[in-house]
Parts: sequence; C-alpha cells; structure tokens
Amino acid sequence: MRASLLLLGSLALAACGGKGVVDGHHDLGAGGATTSSSSDASSSSDASSVAASSSTGDGCPEFPLIQAACTIPGQVCPVPFACCNGLAICGEKKVWEFSSPACAQPCIPCLGGLSCSASGICVDYQFDSQEVFSCRQDPCPGTTDCACAQTVCDTAGLTCQSHAAEMLVCDCPTC
Repeated sequence: MRASLLLLGSLALAACGGKGVVDGHHDLGAGGATTSSSSDASSSSDASSVAASSSTGDGCPEFPLIQAACTIPGQVCPVPFACCNGLAICGEKKVWEFSSPACAQPCIPCLGGLSCSASGICVDYQFDSQEVFSCRQDPCPGTTDCACAQTVCDTAGLTCQSHAAEMLVCDCPTC
C-alpha cells in the first residue's frame, strides 16, 4: 500500500512540474504553504455529483469544490481563479483540500481555507448537509445583484442567496 502511495505521489509530482503531494505531505516548493481540510466526506454526494459533472479531461474537475469528496488521494488539480495559483489536493480522507504557496498577490479570503485571486469571487455552495467552496470569475463585477450572479449558482442546481463584492452564496432553499 505504501509503495503504491509513493508511486502515485511520484506521478503527481512529475505531472505538476515538481510540485505535488508525496506520501501525504503537501510540498509546493519555496515560500511555504497553507492547507485546509475537512474531516467529513460521508455526506458529500450532492457536491460530488456537481464537481464530477464537468472535468478538464485529465480527471480533474473544471472547478474543484474545496471540502467536497474526491476519489483519488494524492491527485493534484488546478483551482481556476485561486490566489497564487493554488491547487486542490485530494487528501487521505478523500476530500479536496486547498494548498497555496505564499505570494505577494492580493487575495480574497474565502471559507474552507480557500483564497481567491482579486479577479475572482469566493463561492459558498450550501447543499442540504454540506458546504463546499470554489473560486469563480465574478459574472457581475461591481454589482451585488443576485439575478445577475444566478448563472454561477445554476451550475450546481442552487439558488443565489446573496452576492457581495467578494462572496457569492448559493443555497438550496427547498432541501
């Protein structure tokens, strides 16, 4: 088992230009790293099905949902609109974790340990029994109109609850 984890980690390391996860330790090169994780992956079927509905072709979801369930521990995927080119890493408990090197880029603090680039917006997806997070491009910069931002919530089958300058909350009012 340990040998297969080392092999998987080595493959992830090679695929990410020297940045990856080996034997459960997060190594993103110089500058340190910040990491967040969740311990409950059992109630993530709604978020998992949303994350799996669109992928990049390399097995990575187009927009990894931080704290949602994942299937391949050690898998490393880019997080679009994340601060400092942060990565989603499928942790040992099969939950997406966010890791980002320290950098001088202005960042938007998000929930779940995620931070988004200044050109993005933090999205808080509130499913019936789980809350997951993603960075997305703000569809309506300069406005707090939920009707305008609803397109982002639609991708998860949710409804826009609130839209602020740096945060979009999508929830399921009928769950």
